Amino acid sequence: METYIYFAVSAAASRLIPLGTGLWRRRTLTFATAMLMLFIVLSLAGDVAMFVLGRVFRRNNLWVSHLLIGMQTPILLLALSEWMPKGSTKTLRLGALAAFGAWIVLTAFIESPERFARVTGPLQAAVFCLYAIAVLIGRGLTSEGTMLRSDWFWVSSGVLLLYGLTAVHRPLLDLFTSGGVQGIPAWTVLKALMVLQVVANLMFARALSLPANPIPRPLPAVA
Repeated sequence: METYIYFAVSAAASRLIPLGTGLWRRRTLTFATAMLMLFIVLSLAGDVAMFVLGRVFRRNNLWVSHLLIGMQTPILLLALSEWMPKGSTKTLRLGALAAFGAWIVLTAFIESPERFARVTGPLQAAVFCLYAIAVLIGRGLTSEGTMLRSDWFWVSSGVLLLYGLTAVHRPLLDLFTSGGVQGIPAWTVLKALMVLQVVANLMFARALSLPANPIPRPLPAVA
């Protein structure tokens, strides 16, 4: 348990790296990268809230994860849609709104705020992966120069790396449990998720350190 806490704190602290990078490069932020930073801020706030509720007040903190899914899903999807060719951006924006509507319905009628998000969590991860793949293919086929110098590449790859495992980890845990294997696989998969969070945050920081690509629209300059 204490080892898991170390992994969790390290993963949460790693969110400060892309946030610091984004603040340093704030004059070059676009709508897409600003939405990415908001996504990371919400993730960090959720980490702190869950730690305080769970470790300090000994209260059920799983409702925070349900709330984060509803808040973060449209934000990240809107960010990813900004990196798509213009003909696809509007459709993906509508998809972001549809995903938010689905979260409302599923949370109201299926999910329990006192338990893990067994439906909306994997669904969110699957939709994130689909959008990330769409960006990698859509921009990869039309971009010029190396992808390693493109912010969309690092963000999409980071999303795909992290949420690829997130999409399947709950079914994996259920499979282990149904097979009579208890405890160790659950902690192992969760620790792997924490490690991937650190790697994804480093990839997000790399994206925020690069010059903006032309498709996202720029934000007003910040003094």
